[in-house]
Amino acid sequence: MNNFFSSLKSRPISFWILLAGAFLSIAWSLYFARVIITTPYQIGFREGTPQVLTSMLLNGENPYAFENQPLSYNAYGISYNLVVLPFAFLFGNTLHIHRWVTFLFILASALFGGYVVFYKSRKYPLAAACSAFFLIAFTGWGGIGSAPTTMGTFLFLTSIFIPYLRGFDKNSVTVSAVLALIAFHTKAYFVLSFGIVITYLFLFVSKRKAIHYGIFFFFLYTIAFASMRLMLPLYFTNIIHGNVSNTYRTFKHLYT
Repeated sequence: MNNFFSSLKSRPISFWILLAGAFLSIAWSLYFARVIITTPYQIGFREGTPQVLTSMLLNGENPYAFENQPLSYNAYGISYNLVVLPFAFLFGNTLHIHRWVTFLFILASALFGGYVVFYKSRKYPLAAACSAFFLIAFTGWGGIGSAPTTMGTFLFLTSIFIPYLRGFDKNSVTVSAVLALIAFHTKAYFVLSFGIVITYLFLFVSKRKAIHYGIFFFFLYTIAFASMRLMLPLYFTNIIHGNVSNTYRTFKHLYT
């Protein structure tokens, strides 16, 4: 303990400036998040959409059945609503609850990003600065509204960096495949994490491990696909065909 405090005393002034700036930024982000979470009205045009799906799930209805379309049409996956579901059951299906879940994933991403930087650098100010930037970026750009973006981002990050931090051992790539699949069912394009990991494995780690990783992922994907086709008839029509049709109708949207 004495060595720890003595090492802090020897830190340069830049260490303390960066650390203080990071914590001030984090404090401001938390304050801003509180204001947004407690706002009593919608902050986005489609922010109320997840509430419709959560309400149907709470009532035992199938949002992807034909009779509930287009009211429950949703271009994103169902994972976010399944995570919100127990909180909505306990505390009510409100915008505040959906925003809280969204913000918890922002916090999780910020903490995880800070940990990754500290793991590589062993420097507290850099880790704190990374967490501060994550909070700013996800709060300002991703938003704290009722949406699956921040959950998908967290799954995207963890599915890439968990195997990286653990040297791409068997357990970590298994976890990565599961997280990438859940990311796909949160917001479809976050499945890009699978492409990143399998490409890195193939080029820089082990071709055999990359093949095993790919087979395991598609095994899980096939089981999930078959199950959802049976239980949620219009699920893939919503999350895949709906998005594809939006992109080819206008090149500007596709480019964006």
